[in-house]
Amino acid sequence: MKTKLYLIFFFSSCISLGQGSDISFTKIPPYQLQQDFDLFRTVLLNAHPYPNRLYKTQELEAQFDLYESLLKDTLNSLEFFQIVSSAMSDIGEAHSSVAISDNIKDCVNANGKLFPYDVHFDNKRAFVLNDLTNEARKISRHEIVSINGKSITEIVSLVDSISCMATAYNTSRIYRKLSYPRNFSLAYYLYVDQSPSFLIEYQEPGSSETKATVVDGIAPDFEMATILSPPETTPPYSLTLDESRNLAIIKIKTFAHFIIGYSTKEYLKFFQNSFKQIAEADISNLVIDVRGNRGGQEKLGAHLLSYLYDHPLKVHEYVFAKSLKHELLDSLNIFHHPFSSKRFQEVDSGYVASTGKNDVLYTIEPVKKNAFKGDVFILTDGNCFSACNIFMALADHHKIGTILGEESGGNYADSEGYPGAIFKLPNSGIGIDFRLWHLRTSVNDPGKGRGILPDIPVQATVNDIITGRDSALEKVYDLIKEVKSQ
Repeated sequence: MKTKLYLIFFFSSCISLGQGSDISFTKIPPYQLQQDFDLFRTVLLNAHPYPNRLYKTQELEAQFDLYESLLKDTLNSLEFFQIVSSAMSDIGEAHSSVAISDNIKDCVNANGKLFPYDVHFDNKRAFVLNDLTNEARKISRHEIVSINGKSITEIVSLVDSISCMATAYNTSRIYRKLSYPRNFSLAYYLYVDQSPSFLIEYQEPGSSETKATVVDGIAPDFEMATILSPPETTPPYSLTLDESRNLAIIKIKTFAHFIIGYSTKEYLKFFQNSFKQIAEADISNLVIDVRGNRGGQEKLGAHLLSYLYDHPLKVHEYVFAKSLKHELLDSLNIFHHPFSSKRFQEVDSGYVASTGKNDVLYTIEPVKKNAFKGDVFILTDGNCFSACNIFMALADHHKIGTILGEESGGNYADSEGYPGAIFKLPNSGIGIDFRLWHLRTSVNDPGKGRGILPDIPVQATVNDIITGRDSALEKVYDLIKEVKSQ
């Protein structure tokens, strides 16, 4: 169980001030803080389908009482955002998120001085990837030991505890998110420290000697108000045949066909044509690359697996919702996506669907024509989340191939899904977003609150990123050579 008692000291000692501009963080009086937090707490704990992933009910209530104890004095908008975001992170599911208010966004863009380097995380160690300054003092590829007296471990722990990036006890998604350009700089500002300058302790490549430098922060880009994700790109899939290695590579960049304007039929046609080409080329090694795939429709991943597995594939055990009509949300004029009540049965704690042709309850039959019978290698990383994580869980559970790379970014057996509830807290303007379905994937849950662990861990280094070296794919090449030489 996560413990956040130390956050009481952090929140009570953190002072977040505007820096030299007429735009400053809004001061919110205690009664308005309490109104917003009461609404947030009531809606979340009564409508969220699975708030007890990390804490038992009484423990979670005690955590929220602890946050409420911090609302006795006037707070500014950023301080209150940190408290609400920390409370949301106790849900332990990265579909449940908190968005900064317009006031915070304006203050960041007008006044913020952000950490002037992009950072890449390599096995919990942070390295400078890109230098965003115009100064002569460059520390690219150097390892960052600490910033303003906080170690990298402490910094990531704060981001983990206050932000909503992680799922359960899995921090791999945090490391990938923070490695995306500009994200570390903004996350450090929102969740750790709003200082305009930075005392950086670092080590040069190959050296154990710690050096220090002080650098000024930089003004943010205009769009620096949200923690970014890699963009969804088109086409969302590709097939590469490497006949010299007797290898095919299928890359699925996203299962979110609805974001990029592709249909499910187009995905299914791509799968059909790809496996036809693979069969015609008599390829016996297949890589499925889902690195960076943030999810979408899990049914697409199941269809992909149907070419690799010779039994019917059940995707989910059940879907659970606290309510079917959500009278509470309606009474508070909170937007939520409607869903059909067909095939849901009432149970003590809500409503559950476990059989029938529900939107997410189905069994995929195996494909017989051009089914792949060779060796399968699946490449994954911490950005593999939501529907991609479900794809990985099914592949791991059914022993479909060898998994290489990093731990995936979700929880092994549990996820939340649409429909969702979206609203803003009226006094602070903080945005709240969470899902109303809890999905239990049809796999044996290891019960560790982690993602899917690779059979062969492969971590991209900062040099790999800079030079474009694909160490995970190179490991597959080595494995194919080993088998071929036997």
